[in-house]
Formats: sequence, C-alpha cells, structure tokens
Amino acid sequence: MTTNPLRLMTILKQTLTVLLVAYSCCPGALALAVGDIKLMSAVGDPLLATIALNDTGGLNREEIHIRQAPLEIYEDLGVGRDALYKTLLFTIDKNKVITISSPTPIKEPFLHFVIQLRWPKGQVYREVKLLLDPPSPVN
Repeated sequence: MTTNPLRLMTILKQTLTVLLVAYSCCPGALALAVGDIKLMSAVGDPLLATIALNDTGGLNREEIHIRQAPLEIYEDLGVGRDALYKTLLFTIDKNKVITISSPTPIKEPFLHFVIQLRWPKGQVYREVKLLLDPPSPVN
C-alpha cells in the first residue's frame, strides 16, 4: 500500500490548524510546566520540599493556586489519602517555587499524594512521591 504525499500534507495541515485554533482560544491552558521536586527533610523532621514552576506563561503567583487534589482524583488515580496529607501546607513564592511543608515531623519514610494546580484558564494534577531518608546518625 503506497501513501499519497498530498494526502499526508493535507492531514498534517488540518492537524496543525486544529492545534493552533485550540491554542489561540485557550493560551493559558498550556501555561504551566511543573518541575521536579527537591526534598530537604528526613524521616522525623517536618516535611520541607520544593517544586519549581518552569514555564508559567506570564502568570503571576497570585493567579496560581495550589492545594490537595479532591478525593475523587485520589480515587481515580488509585492513591490512598492518608490523614497526614490534610496537614500539608502549600505556598508559592515570588520566584514561582512551590513549598510543601508540614507543621509536625513525618514518621513515614514514603509519602504519596496528589496536588492540584489551578490558574485562570486551566488546571493540572500532579502525583508527588517522596522517599524520605532516615535521620543522620549522631556522632
């Protein structure tokens, strides 16, 4: 079976047109890229981790909202929602870095939760998996 190059070009043009129209209607929907997480605590410490927002599409920090994902999202993803996760605190600084912290020490070595990032024209959910190191031995 041979492929008609003219037909392929037509399909490619149609696909690009659809993508361009979708982007022009909703430019903010593609405006947020979530970076890698950086963990700065161990088991027995209060949680402290950061996530950089790499591409914010001109959004300022007041337009970006972060919170725990709704229970339905946890269920859809098959992620258990531990009571500990209700105590997690989320902030976004002026450099658009998310800080995730806890008011109390974390006793579990593995954390698995889901965050929701919302902005005026979109939202994204991100699973967060953290393996906390044991505390450093004291000499």
